Amino acid sequence: MKSNRIKILLSNIAKIREIFLYAKNAHKLFYINTILVFLAAIFESFSISLILPILKNIQNDVAEKSFIEKILENLMNILNLEFTIINLLIFFTAFQLLKYLFVFLQLHMSRVLSSFVTKNLRTKSTDSLMKKNLNYFDKNDIGKSISTIFISTQSSGAALEYLTLLIKGLVFSITYIVIAATISFELTTMVIAVVFISYFFLISVFKKSEFLGEMEKKIIDNSISYLTDKLQGIRVLKVFQLEEIFKKDLDKQYNEFAVNQVKLMDNKILTQLLFEPILFLFFVFVLLLSLSILNIPLSTLMVLILIFILVIPQLKIVNSQIVTINSLFGHFNKVKEMNEKNIPKNFENKINFNNHFNEIKFKDIYFKYSGTDNYILKKINLKIK
Repeated sequence: MKSNRIKILLSNIAKIREIFLYAKNAHKLFYINTILVFLAAIFESFSISLILPILKNIQNDVAEKSFIEKILENLMNILNLEFTIINLLIFFTAFQLLKYLFVFLQLHMSRVLSSFVTKNLRTKSTDSLMKKNLNYFDKNDIGKSISTIFISTQSSGAALEYLTLLIKGLVFSITYIVIAATISFELTTMVIAVVFISYFFLISVFKKSEFLGEMEKKIIDNSISYLTDKLQGIRVLKVFQLEEIFKKDLDKQYNEFAVNQVKLMDNKILTQLLFEPILFLFFVFVLLLSLSILNIPLSTLMVLILIFILVIPQLKIVNSQIVTINSLFGHFNKVKEMNEKNIPKNFENKINFNNHFNEIKFKDIYFKYSGTDNYILKKINLKIK
């Protein structure tokens, strides 16, 4: 059971890596996003580290300074600044504003990354489709190809955007945990243990999201294929009054899509139900333990609680992005399949009629415009050699 969960986890990591490597033209944009995330995390760590000294200054606490407090005090001495609450608040505000700046820039660049990858994949997929042998179109529905070019490419581009958000959540979580460890290593170690235990139960949920994503891709392909086929023959539908049958069949596919969307959301909710309540109960236990046994000062305990409260939303972001990326693997696989199917060397997408026909005959051809009674072509016979 345990080895199977590890295999699922390694498989997910390999697939995320595959999406990243496939979009090689976007690597620079991805690295820019990652740098912005780390810059935001650095300034967030600076600002969070200032909370404990600020609280101690407010309470006139003369307790021994922590490792971070000593670094901050030395830094202020170098800058010829007093270690006062006013200066601490100024630094705290500046660091927070810089964090927000880099977070906003990263969110913007993540959408630029997604749009760039989507555009490139659509261009590549369209070019690949144009080079396919005519036999390809006999075996593959044109509606599914349209779905892959417009929907699956967008989902594949979005997967990289979600990957940057996953990295952001992971980096911020690690930042908060490192800060907490410098304040109380014992409590932080217990938190990390609980987080790993929670993820052990979530791995199967992550796997299910991949299956539901493949189902979503299949339903979308079938719906667009059905629409494309029927709307091309809309005149026939209307002449023979088949609109109700068409709508009934299409409603069935729409219902399947709606049900699958609910299942995808339920799967995301399950990741929160298996994660957030466990951490919450553990924090309550830690609070009771700290007050009764560890004798942690109140100001220190308040900062630890704040840090752990900040960790939970970031870990929720990580979980949510893993589930979402897993659900997009089916779309990515379709894009990859379209672009990597072999095209014969020196292939020309044309038919040499000379190899198949000696002549073409038109016999007894009549033609008139709709709404008129007179034929403009009557009994035309033509032979082309």
